[in-house]
Amino acid sequence: MLVGLTICYLILAGLSLYGNTRRTANVLFSLIAVCFAVWSFGMALFMDGSSTSMMRLGAKLFYFAATCFAPLLLFFIVCYPRVRKIVRYAAIVPIVTTTIIAVLLALYPNFIITTITLDSNGWTIEVNRIGYIVFAVPFVAYFFAAMCVDLWRRLHYSSGMWVRRLYYMSGIAATSIPGFVFDLVLPFYGEYRWIWIGPLASVIFLGTTLYSMARFRMLHVKSFLVQAVTYASLIVTLAACYGAAFFGLSQVFLPQMSKPSSGMFILNTILVLAAAFAFQPLRRMFDRYAERIFYHRKYSAEHVVNVLTRLTVRSTDLDTLLHSYLRAFSDMFRPRYAAVVFKDAQHKPYAVGKRLTAHMAYDAITQLKQNGTISMHGIAVLLPLCVSTQEIGYLVVGEGKDEREYRKRDIALFGVLADQLSIALLNIFRLEEIRRFAGTLEHEVNDATAQLRRSNEQLRFLDTVKDEFVSMASHQLRTPLTSVKGYLSMVLDGDAGEISASQRQLLQEAFTSSERMVHLISDFLNVSRLQTGKFVIDRVQTDLVSLVAEEVANVSQVASAHKVNVRFRKPARFPLLYLDENKLRQVIMNLIDNAIYYSPNADTVRVRLSIEDGDVVLRVVDHGIGVPKDAQKRLFTKFFRAENARRQRPDGTGIGLYLAKKVIHGHGGSLIFESELGKGSTFGFRLPIRRLEKPPKKTVP
Repeated sequence: MLVGLTICYLILAGLSLYGNTRRTANVLFSLIAVCFAVWSFGMALFMDGSSTSMMRLGAKLFYFAATCFAPLLLFFIVCYPRVRKIVRYAAIVPIVTTTIIAVLLALYPNFIITTITLDSNGWTIEVNRIGYIVFAVPFVAYFFAAMCVDLWRRLHYSSGMWVRRLYYMSGIAATSIPGFVFDLVLPFYGEYRWIWIGPLASVIFLGTTLYSMARFRMLHVKSFLVQAVTYASLIVTLAACYGAAFFGLSQVFLPQMSKPSSGMFILNTILVLAAAFAFQPLRRMFDRYAERIFYHRKYSAEHVVNVLTRLTVRSTDLDTLLHSYLRAFSDMFRPRYAAVVFKDAQHKPYAVGKRLTAHMAYDAITQLKQNGTISMHGIAVLLPLCVSTQEIGYLVVGEGKDEREYRKRDIALFGVLADQLSIALLNIFRLEEIRRFAGTLEHEVNDATAQLRRSNEQLRFLDTVKDEFVSMASHQLRTPLTSVKGYLSMVLDGDAGEISASQRQLLQEAFTSSERMVHLISDFLNVSRLQTGKFVIDRVQTDLVSLVAEEVANVSQVASAHKVNVRFRKPARFPLLYLDENKLRQVIMNLIDNAIYYSPNADTVRVRLSIEDGDVVLRVVDHGIGVPKDAQKRLFTKFFRAENARRQRPDGTGIGLYLAKKVIHGHGGSLIFESELGKGSTFGFRLPIRRLEKPPKKTVP
C-alpha cells in the first residue's frame, strides 16, 4: 500500500509540473509531492524489516523527506495561490538549516537512530535524543510558521481563494495530526510500531488535492485531468462497444468459426470502421458531459453572442449599455463580478456583482498586468477593450461563483464579447460627442438667435424712427411746395401781369418740377402709411378714362422735353368704377413717367385702356431699355432698381412700382408686366369690374 501511495504521489508531482513548469507554486507543490513519495517509500523500506541496513536506509529517507517538507510547505503557502516573491534573506535560514540536517542525516548514521536490535519482542530501536531534537525543532517551527502565514493570508483573500486554500490545507492538517503523534512524538520515545499510520493518513491529503485540481483551477492542471478522464472514458466505451458487438455478431453470423477466417476479418474491419466513424460524435458527447460535470458551463456561444449583440444595438447611453450588458454577462457566466474600467478618467469604472476596490483603476490594473499579479486581486480574466489602435479600457472578469475555472473556450468567447463591447462603447462615445456638440451648437444658436432678435428689435426701432421722420418731413415739405405750386400757377395764369414767352417757359418748368415734387412727397407719405398700417384705399366713383387722359396731358411737357410722343386713344364707352382716385392717379402717372424716362429719343409710348374678360386693363407700352431677367423678380420690392435703370436715371427712388403693387392689390387687381432687355417693357394693371362697379360698404363707427 505504501508503494502504491509512492506511485500516486509521483504522478501528482508530474501533474503539477505539467500544469506550468515555470510557475514557482507548481514547482514547489511537485517537490512537496515528491517528499510525500519519498516519505511513503522510506516508510515501506523501514516497515519491511528484512535487515537493519534496509531499515536505516528507510529511516534516513523518511526523515530526509520530513526535513524538506516543512520549509517547502512554508515557501508554497507564500507563493500560492497568488504569486508573491520570496524574500531572499528570509529564505536563507530555512535553506541553511534544512541543508545542515540533510548533511547530518547522510554523514552520521547515528544522528537520529543509534541502534536497531531484534529480540523476542521484535525490533528495538534506540533514539539519539539530541539529534532527534535538532531534527524536530526546525520541522515544527517551519510547519507552524506555514500554518500562521496561511491563516494571515486567508484573512486577506476573496472567499473563492479562501475556499481553495481550505481544501488543500485541510488535507495537510488531516495528514499532519496523525503524523505528529505517530511519526514525531512516539518515535522520540523509541516507539516505531505505529509510524505506518502517518503515510496512511496522507491519503486524505492526496484526495483533497486531486479534488481541488478537478474542481478549482489549482496549479492549472484541471484541463489535463478533465481531458484524461474524458478520453479514458471514451476509449473504455469504444472498447466495450467493440467487444460486445464483435462477440454478439460473431455468435450470430459465424457460430462455427473457431479459427481466424476471411469472415472474421471482414467483421473486424467493419467494426473498426464503425468505431472510427463513431469516435468524433462520441468525443463531442463526452466533452459536453465533461463540461456539465466539471465546469458547469451550460450555455450556447451563439445564444450568448446574439443576446449581448441585441443589448449593444438597443442601448443609446453608457449607463444603460453597461448595466444591461454586464448584468446579462454575469447571469450567463456567473463570475463574482464583471466590470468595465475605462482608460479615460472622465468615465468612472462600472461593475456588477462584487464592489470594486480602490485598485480598480486603469493605471493600477495595467500595473498588475505588467507584474503578473492580477490573480492576487480576484481577477480571473482581464481583456483589453480597444478598436484598432484606440484603447478604451479593460473588461475585468472575476472568479466564478462556483469556484470553477474558465476554460479556453470561455476565454475565447470573452475575447469575442470584448471586441463587440469595444465597438459598442466607441459608438456610444461618438454619440455622446455628437450630443455634446449638438448641445453646444444649440446653445450658440440660441445665443445668436437672441442677439439677432435684439438686432431686429433695434432695426425695427430705427425703421420706425425713419418712417416717422419721412412722414414728418413729407408733411413739412408738402405745405411750402403747395404754396410754391399755387403761386407759380397764378403767375402763369396772368394774375401778376403779362409775362414774356421765355418767362412762361421757365415758369412752366418750375411748375412741372414742383408738381413732380408733390407727387414724390405723396409717394413717401404712402410708404410711411404702409409701414405704420395707415394705408387705406378710399374708393369713390371715378371716370377712369378722364383720369388717364388728364395724366397723359400732365406729362406732355415732360414727354416733349425728352422728345417722346405719348399716345392715348379714349375708348368710346367705359363704365364708372369706385376707385381711390388720388392713389390710382399716382400709379398711372408713375407708369407713364417711367416709360418716358427709360425710352430713347423720338420714340412713342402707347397708353391703352380696354375691357378684357370682365376686367379693366391698362397697359403702358414702351420701346425702352427693358428689365434684365435677373432683376425682374425683385422689381416690385421697396427701393429696388435694376442696374441699367440706375445708369439711365440716377435720381430715381425705387418706390413707384412698389406703391403701384400695393394700390392695385388694394383694389383686388393684379399687375401686368412684360419686358425684354433692350427691346422695351409693358407695365399696367387689371381691375375687376364686378367688384369695383359697386360702392364700398360703409363701416359703422
